[in-house]
Amino acid sequence: MIICGDNILNKKINYLIELLLEYSKNEAIHIVRTIGQAFEVCHKLSLQKISNNTLTSSPAHINFSHQENTTLAPNMDSVEKAERYLQSVQIPISSVNNERNVLHSYSSSEFTLKHQMQFMQEQLQQMQHESELAFNQIKLIKEQLNIEIAARIDSQKKNKQLIDRNRELLTHIQQLLNYTRELEILLFTIKIFSLYLT
Repeated sequence: MIICGDNILNKKINYLIELLLEYSKNEAIHIVRTIGQAFEVCHKLSLQKISNNTLTSSPAHINFSHQENTTLAPNMDSVEKAERYLQSVQIPISSVNNERNVLHSYSSSEFTLKHQMQFMQEQLQQMQHESELAFNQIKLIKEQLNIEIAARIDSQKKNKQLIDRNRELLTHIQQLLNYTRELEILLFTIKIFSLYLT
């Protein structure tokens, strides 16, 4: 009965180890999916910002083309045309600044994403470390339990050997008692027979 109880406890420990490993695996998968979702969201937001800034900068290019056509009319002299042209070329500079701001925003989003991914990876590593510690503790407990079970089985085996030895001794003693009784009966019979002869 004790061995059966130890086997049940051993099975429970194995079941706990499997649950722990399955939990760690599910948590790791969840973190990886979270990292992927965060990357996808940040990427979409960055693309949306680039698209919005591109749309807002398009009228400037259209106005620039229209302004270029109006300012460089044939009835203007060369000096006025040059001044108007120099004023008009400032519009693309603002567009370039907008594009730089978009790239800077995209870089910031990418940096934030990398920071989040690094934080989640650190959490994953910490979780794996804790899982390894728990797994090692359970493994140590299992080894100690196996040692105790082996010692208990050995003790039960020795007890069984002692019981069998005692049973053999009792059987031998019983045989000696029976033999002694038979001798007593035989001696009593011989004594009676000798008295009868005399």
